[in-house]
Amino acid sequence: MQLKNEVYDPFEQAAIYYKFIPQFDSYLTANNIKIIWVSSYPRSGNRFFNTLLYFTLFPQNTDFSNFSYVMLDEHLLDKQRPYEQFFIHNINGQKLIFVKTHFPFNARHNLARHTYGAVHIYRNPFDVAISDFIMSEYNSICNDEKN
Repeated sequence: MQLKNEVYDPFEQAAIYYKFIPQFDSYLTANNIKIIWVSSYPRSGNRFFNTLLYFTLFPQNTDFSNFSYVMLDEHLLDKQRPYEQFFIHNINGQKLIFVKTHFPFNARHNLARHTYGAVHIYRNPFDVAISDFIMSEYNSICNDEKN
């Protein structure tokens, strides 16, 4: 069984995540940027919310050319640099960035001091299970699984 390149061992993924947290923390501090967290269980509607957010913030856009820069994914900090490419929104005089996460939030979170607000997306667990099953069948992590 051969795994695709984008699938990390869980311990390797954690090591990569913790390696880039200080860099992202420094970027937020240096630029006085606060975070609006968009939190959900995987397959619960982050992409749909991201689409609504995109067309709310940029109603003149009729394509998805800048779609991937609306919301940063906390789990992919190593792949989404430079952070300057993401849209910084000026709301009520405060610079804000939307960050997607699946981690539970508490005061011990590494970026808690940068929190401005949060959106928590809930979805019926039965729908999540079906969506996850269909997606795992469609994007199988093993090359030889479908043969």
